[in-house]
Amino acid sequence: MFYDAAGSPKGTTPVQLGKDCRNVAVDSHSAEAFGMKSADYDAMQVGKTTSHTDTVSRTLQYKADEAFARADKLAKSGNVSGAMKQRYLGQRETVKAFNNQVKARVEYMSRTTSTEKMAAINKQIAEVEGTINKMDNMIKTGASPVKIDNFLRSKNTSAEELANKLANIYKGLTL
Repeated sequence: MFYDAAGSPKGTTPVQLGKDCRNVAVDSHSAEAFGMKSADYDAMQVGKTTSHTDTVSRTLQYKADEAFARADKLAKSGNVSGAMKQRYLGQRETVKAFNNQVKARVEYMSRTTSTEKMAAINKQIAEVEGTINKMDNMIKTGASPVKIDNFLRSKNTSAEELANKLANIYKGLTL
């Protein structure tokens, strides 16, 4: 359907077009899926949560890692422009993981978890939130992936390390 809607471009297959546009259908078993049933996803959308913290954590990590691996492969082949695009996508996935998954899970837990546990969670969030917010702002204002990486280096981290940290934080957000 997407291929047809895009005008069936010559020289590319439906699968390749989907990958190029990051518009590929996945099932619940895909590494890019959160591995949930529709009811679980619907609950997450209305501010509830899922108990699938391991699955969501792995998916958050995979989405960023996949883009960073593509960036590295393109850079090694001399495709700097393609590498920068993929680097940007990995950085964006990292910000999305925090804004769309981690923050929603923390908000839910703040209504259902003890004060002591929330204090520990809030400490973990505070360690990354400022960096993520700045990264988000840089992305929204059109900063290059190189400029974002330079900012992260100034914070003694990288987008890869930050993505890993967010996945680990999410994994620990159990009730």
